[in-house]
Amino acid sequence: MFADTARDRVIGALVLTAEREHGSRKMSGKGTRDMTPLQSQRPYRFYILAGLFLTVWMQQTSLGASVVMAGQEALPPVGVVGSPNVTPSDAIPPEDIFAGIFGPGESGTEPVYVVQPNDVLQVFVYEEPELSGRVLVRPDGRISVPLVQDLVAAGLTPAQLKRALEQRLTQYLAVPNVTVIVEEIRSYRVFVTGQVREPGGIFSEKPITVLQAISTAGGFQEFARENDIVVIRSDEHGHVNRFDFDYGKFLKGEDTVQNLVLESGDVVVVP
Repeated sequence: MFADTARDRVIGALVLTAEREHGSRKMSGKGTRDMTPLQSQRPYRFYILAGLFLTVWMQQTSLGASVVMAGQEALPPVGVVGSPNVTPSDAIPPEDIFAGIFGPGESGTEPVYVVQPNDVLQVFVYEEPELSGRVLVRPDGRISVPLVQDLVAAGLTPAQLKRALEQRLTQYLAVPNVTVIVEEIRSYRVFVTGQVREPGGIFSEKPITVLQAISTAGGFQEFARENDIVVIRSDEHGHVNRFDFDYGKFLKGEDTVQNLVLESGDVVVVP
C-alpha cells in the first residue's frame, strides 16, 4: 500500500508539471517551433529523469517490502498466541523456553553429608588398586592413604575430599581419578551399660533418645532398676553432667522431657 501511494504521488507531480508547462507555452503564444533546440528538449529531459526516479523508487520499495516479509517468515514471534502464523497449539509456553538448562537438584539447597571422625570411607583410585581401599577417619579428623599420608577429611564433603586427594596424587600420577564413598557413618556413637541384654556402643546415622538406646541394647534384664537410670555426659573440658531417667514415670506420661536426645559420646547406665 505504501508503494502504491508513493507511485501515485510521483505520477501526479509529473502530470501537474506537464500541464503547467503546456499552459505557459499556450499563454505566451510560443510553440515548439519558436523554441531553441535546448528549450524544446527540456521537457523530455525532465520526463526521462522523473521516469528513472520512479523506477528506482519502486524497486527499492519492493525490495524493502520483500525483506520485511522474508524477516516475518524467517523469525515468527514464537510463543505469542495471536501473532501472525502462530496458533495456540504452535505457541511455546514461556516455562518451556528454559527447560533443560537447569536440571533437578541443581539449586544448591539440598543438604550434603560432611565427613566426620570415626566414619569409614572407601577410596578408589582408577587403575591404581594398591592406592585404593577402606579408610577410617581418625578421631583427629584425618585419614591415611598410600602416597598421600595424612590428609584432613573431617569437615569436607565426599566431593571436596575427592578433589583434595586428586591434587595430592598429581605429584605421583599423571591424571589421578579418585572416587570417595561413605561406607559407614560412625560419627555418632553412644554407649549403654549395666543391666541390659546387649551392652556396648551404638552407632547411628542420626541422634537417638534414651529410650531408643535402651531398646537398641536389647532392653532391660530381669533385675534392672528401671527407675534409677542415669545418663552421663562429658564435655570437651572434662566436666561431667548427670541426667536422671525414671522409666516408670515416663510410661505414666510424667516428666517426658527426661527422655533426652543423646549426644555423641553419652553413656546410659542402667543399674
